Amino acid sequence: MNDFKTQEDFKDVCGYEIDGFWYPRVTKIVEIKAKPALYRFYASMSNFDEGERMKKKSAEEGTLIHETVEALLLGEHPVIPSSVEPSIRAFVEFTDKKSIQADKKFVERRLVNFEERYAGTLDAIALIDGKMGILDIKTSQEVYRDYNLQT
Repeated sequence: MNDFKTQEDFKDVCGYEIDGFWYPRVTKIVEIKAKPALYRFYASMSNFDEGERMKKKSAEEGTLIHETVEALLLGEHPVIPSSVEPSIRAFVEFTDKKSIQADKKFVERRLVNFEERYAGTLDAIALIDGKMGILDIKTSQEVYRDYNLQT
């Protein structure tokens, strides 16, 4: 839970300013809805604090994986931390298998829907097996319905 001190704090964390207008981020909009899988996760833990620790660790690993994949898509040669090396190796194998080609201009690309008034940042637009598509990096063990809303 965020403790926003000012309106600007909220706006910085929860959205983007584009052409002088503020738009909420898709990921923040999706956070509002109920997440039954998250409730099941907490129920499987011995206590709430354990769930919070695990959730925080997973979020940190997910961020590290995402940043490393972004660097790889941009043609960089990042140092790969041993804690996420298996995930990065799996990603590299996947990109080879699917002949994924990402244009650097479309990695971490911000998009806005002016009509519906929301914005987001996609991971990459890429050729995947010769077809144009959105490459969205996910690090969870399951596929959740929220992912459809994000993409």
